[in-house]
Amino acid sequence: MPVASLERLLAPNKGMSMSGYVNFIVRQIMENKNDMVASIVGYEGYGKSLLGRHLARAFAHKTGTTFSVKPMDPEGEGGNIQYPGQCFTASEAGIRYLPRGSPFLSDEAIASLFSRTSMRNEQMALVQFLAMMRKRGLFSLFISPDRRWNDVFVRGHRALYLFHTRQEFVRDPLGRLHGRKGIADFYYREDMGNASPFSKFAWWQKAGTLPFPGPEDDPDNDEYEYWSNIHKDAFAAGFEAPWKDFPYEKGRVAPSVDDMRSVVQSGDSKTFCYRFGEVPLTTSRDKSFMRVKKDRKPDDDGFTT
Repeated sequence: MPVASLERLLAPNKGMSMSGYVNFIVRQIMENKNDMVASIVGYEGYGKSLLGRHLARAFAHKTGTTFSVKPMDPEGEGGNIQYPGQCFTASEAGIRYLPRGSPFLSDEAIASLFSRTSMRNEQMALVQFLAMMRKRGLFSLFISPDRRWNDVFVRGHRALYLFHTRQEFVRDPLGRLHGRKGIADFYYREDMGNASPFSKFAWWQKAGTLPFPGPEDDPDNDEYEYWSNIHKDAFAAGFEAPWKDFPYEKGRVAPSVDDMRSVVQSGDSKTFCYRFGEVPLTTSRDKSFMRVKKDRKPDDDGFTT
């Protein structure tokens, strides 16, 4: 990391704006022709997903790409978010359709990165998944309540940046305490990927604190809530949400679990669905799993042109 950039990051002014941190990270990634893996952690309801969407949209604006809250899709018809229940073997194919430098957001990544369950096939798929992100130069954000619960490959190696959402307590004129959200602390790994192979710990340095806007300032908040509710309900019931069969419309109520289950069981779903444990580990070149669209063919490296 250039000395000037490091000194600016550690300057006494701890109130750098979100655009300041985004510009800093993008500059570091572009200069090194690398990708970015960052964790967003915090207590439930403190705005982890909201901050992730704001950051993803800011990264897209900075890199000249796009950001959509639609779910990832192996056929290239989705957006930039991996919702709960969409495991890495399903999202891997969708990454091919993201242009270089695009943001990728794994919402509630604890479902996929949980250290006690991300083993065997799913853990191997995670490593392949992150390798594809590296080659595509993606800006990847993984959201979970606590970084210590994430898979060790992510928390101890790949993630160089961390955002911790929290709330501050302020007193009103009458002396009553109120919690104020929309605040995140920004940390970076001290070694920035240059740790000694004999180092036992990864040390994190707090760089500063940034405020971020509320849901009323997110133009896609209603659509995000719609897709999030669908996927969480289906995930709890044990199947992937057939989201293409229930397209978002402003004011539309999310379908019930029974409605979604009936579509999946009928075999006529427009969404490439699977039941957990029934999809074998696939590689990035498994065309039978991808079902590549005829008008968008992968290049020699398996990526769409």
